[in-house]
Amino acid sequence: MLKKSGLSCLIVDKACFPRKKLCGGLLTRKTYELINEIFGDTAFPCELVTKNVSLFLGLKKLSNIQADSDFYLVNRSDFDFYFMKKFLDVEGILFEKTTISSLDITNKLAVLSSGDEIHYKVLVGADGANSQIRKHIDKKYRPNAMCLEFDSPSDCATDEIKVFFSVVRSGYAWCFPKKNRYTVGIGGAIKNNQNIKESFKAFYQGINKSVGEETVTGALIPYGEFVKKPCKDNVILIGDAAGFVDPITGEGIYFAFLSAKYASESIESFICQNVLLSKTYLSKVNSINKIIVDANRFNKLFFNGLTKLFFLKLVNGKTNVTKFFCENLLSQYNMSYMGFIIKYAKVRCKRKKCNVMLNKRKRE
Repeated sequence: MLKKSGLSCLIVDKACFPRKKLCGGLLTRKTYELINEIFGDTAFPCELVTKNVSLFLGLKKLSNIQADSDFYLVNRSDFDFYFMKKFLDVEGILFEKTTISSLDITNKLAVLSSGDEIHYKVLVGADGANSQIRKHIDKKYRPNAMCLEFDSPSDCATDEIKVFFSVVRSGYAWCFPKKNRYTVGIGGAIKNNQNIKESFKAFYQGINKSVGEETVTGALIPYGEFVKKPCKDNVILIGDAAGFVDPITGEGIYFAFLSAKYASESIESFICQNVLLSKTYLSKVNSINKIIVDANRFNKLFFNGLTKLFFLKLVNGKTNVTKFFCENLLSQYNMSYMGFIIKYAKVRCKRKKCNVMLNKRKRE
């Protein structure tokens, strides 16, 4: 986006692409549409497209639906490499296997491990949950959750997306179908899941997946906490580096693309029109912050302790509830989390009235 605006731009990355990335690799409809808006196409490599979603309480299936919207399952190694090549296609500059050795915020100078010196106008921290750039904006912020994951080869993988609640105290587990394999993972807040490795072991043994300890990878992730002001001194944070992750679904890819879009727009206004960088960016990402705050409230009310069990039992066998959630909060943010219960109640009431009228007409 910056290159298309005519701005000079380079990426510094410690890895060499393509590279492995711990991620369930599930893209929602809103992410698909945002990618199309940014790039003008959706030709990214995708291993599987499905509408088949199942929710579990422990290992007991609560409901299964065929969603109206598609879900896209990707391999992050191929997915990320595809977009990196797009950046290079518009003559973007890439420094691979390189890190920032020292940073002079005052003089806007970054010295790289390669010895190169980079003078910049804006520095964007897109370096994940363990962001080094974030330290220059918020020294106290730390990612507060952990996820563990492994790939389980399978010659008979179905297209069923499986989400398991209550296998960890705070968070959930997943089994996402891919091409000839499943991506199996678990994630949750660290303070509530001191033995998350044991929980993960019990979970994958329960779903009949055998795995060696050496094949499990782990990573820290944000969980309902975000950097309040992710822009300071011409430094911007996007994606996981800013803590932009939905604490209900764990979705981070959508916010990564969205915050990148907001950052590019803010940078262009700053450089081309001399508009204050922080004011523009903070006003834009406020919409992301509101979603996370709203999700946190919903989490405390309905996904906490006994209320969580009550809520999950409420959706037991209720495909209408699951489908309504998938269409209006998972696939798209058509409503707030806190408004979900009220709006579904209204839809359900309207459906009941329609059924009563229909039955009355049949009797007549």
